[in-house]
Amino acid sequence: MASFRPTVLTRVPLLLLEQARRLGVDRRVLMTEAGLSPGDFKDLDGRVPSSKIWKLWQALIQQVPDVALGLRMGDNPRSPIRYGLVGYTLAYSRTV
Repeated sequence: MASFRPTVLTRVPLLLLEQARRLGVDRRVLMTEAGLSPGDFKDLDGRVPSSKIWKLWQALIQQVPDVALGLRMGDNPRSPIRYGLVGYTLAYSRTV
């Protein structure tokens, strides 16, 4: 029986890295800390292990010690739509 490993859409770490750049954080440092490589981003509709996303968040927290980091990362009004169908659902649903 194959084991299940949770994944996230490749666009998630790309958007986090883009937002981090806006905050002045070096993308290469974050990618190294999270174990991400440029090859992970070849397919925008591909999947990345969720463990790498958690490592990416931990690296961000170390680089930007701000209690409002999560809010700052999500303050771009175009971001939700860039997550594809899930983003559209979040942007236009009153209950999600």
